[in-house]
Amino acid sequence: DEDGLDHDRICGNPYKSLLDLRLTPSIAGAKGGLVPAEAWTSANGGMAVAGRTSSVASNGAGLQRRFTRQASVIEGIVPLTRQTSCLPTAPSQLSLAEPTSTMRRVFSLPPGTPYERFAKIVKSQAFEGFIAVLILMNAILIGMQLQYHGLDTGKNLRIRTYHNSAEDAWPGAQEAFETLEKVFIVIFTLEVIARIV
Repeated sequence: DEDGLDHDRICGNPYKSLLDLRLTPSIAGAKGGLVPAEAWTSANGGMAVAGRTSSVASNGAGLQRRFTRQASVIEGIVPLTRQTSCLPTAPSQLSLAEPTSTMRRVFSLPPGTPYERFAKIVKSQAFEGFIAVLILMNAILIGMQLQYHGLDTGKNLRIRTYHNSAEDAWPGAQEAFETLEKVFIVIFTLEVIARIV
């Protein structure tokens, strides 16, 4: 066919080349070699080479068995198929895409479920430090509230150093204290829920 002819023109036909070569039998102690079939036929008085093994009647059955065994070894070492190509084959698209797609999946995966990430944040040292700062701020707020109410108590007891009421001394402080108290209550309630969950 045309494909086979193109392949033979580009790469050569290794099957045909090997069929044209035959192992020469050992003659007068010399080791065998590879010669073309036509040369072997001419040198041996027109003896024909049949099939893949040469049957040389003049040298007896032992030489025929040896030649057959050598030809079988060559045939086993060099498998001759029409699918054999002399051109390097490019790796398939699937083999190139698999490492890329696998790396993309690995780097796109989130580190755990949302619950695991939330639990990791709650148990982290940064979260503990944030809550500790809030507790300290709440303690300062409580101290300021005590001082605020102490102004009213000192005035009511008519202590000489307390001449003004808390509202007059710290105007708007009561509303600020109440707002901050609500903020801290919400934050600490959410903290407790987060630790329980």
